[in-house]
Amino acid sequence: MCCAPLNSELELSNITMRQIKKRCIFCGDPANSKEHLWADWLKRYVPRNFSERIHQASISRFDAAAEEYPHYPIRETLRPGDPHSQKLRIVCSTCNNEWMAFLQEETKPILIPLITGEFLSLTPGEMNLLSRWATMFTMIAEFKDRLTIVTPQNQRDQFMNSGALPNNWLVSLGRYSGQKWVGVFNHLALHIPDSRDRTIKFDSQGCELQANSQCTTFAIGKVIFNTFSCVEDNLFASILEQYQEFCDYFKLSLISKGQFNNFADSENTIDDNSANLLSNSPLLTKLSDHLRPPT
Repeated sequence: MCCAPLNSELELSNITMRQIKKRCIFCGDPANSKEHLWADWLKRYVPRNFSERIHQASISRFDAAAEEYPHYPIRETLRPGDPHSQKLRIVCSTCNNEWMAFLQEETKPILIPLITGEFLSLTPGEMNLLSRWATMFTMIAEFKDRLTIVTPQNQRDQFMNSGALPNNWLVSLGRYSGQKWVGVFNHLALHIPDSRDRTIKFDSQGCELQANSQCTTFAIGKVIFNTFSCVEDNLFASILEQYQEFCDYFKLSLISKGQFNNFADSENTIDDNSANLLSNSPLLTKLSDHLRPPT
């Protein structure tokens, strides 16, 4: 499922769309290679036994009065083929076979134990690798529906060239005990108003501004990931504390900040209902009010 902000910017020109399709989203060379959204080595943990796939897209806009983001369905498509075997022609063979493949191979020995439920301990270096891997997954997932792309090109450039997590990115993970989210991802793209002005902002033509934030949730086996990023520095700084509260509430480890808890207690796992909630919660404007446990 993907969500996008309601604005005229969603109607990309045919020229822009053709340019995006032809070029690698990282280096800009011709996109002569296809990339699995769900890496091929994951098929052992995410079975490919579906004959068709459903893609749902909806629009979200901030309701200042209700302080919420209602969703409005805009389309639902049914296509043949398992979603986990789908490839996107968005990268070049050099990126795909070199630094992207290297990141996959580096991450596998750390990720596989988490997939199988072994939440023991992670070093700072291992948390960094997992954060980078989840970031790469998110950057690719955004192109599953091009209307929901939030990450700017300069962040993809930085990620490719330095291997470091881009500015204003957060990655968390938790222990997952459900079944419905395995091999599922939910990508949200929204325009979050500045806390100093909680009203919808408009450009000079009276159209709502483009999305400035994204939130992506996905699960593999016994581990669930959440990534959050914002392109506005001041806004990100104000959201950081709320995201930490979000992690504490859902028993997530904020690995991009070097935090890890093995959550050996079965009560600290995330079931399907919690996964549904957490996939939408980071973008609530009053996170603490929405997540505060009932008294």
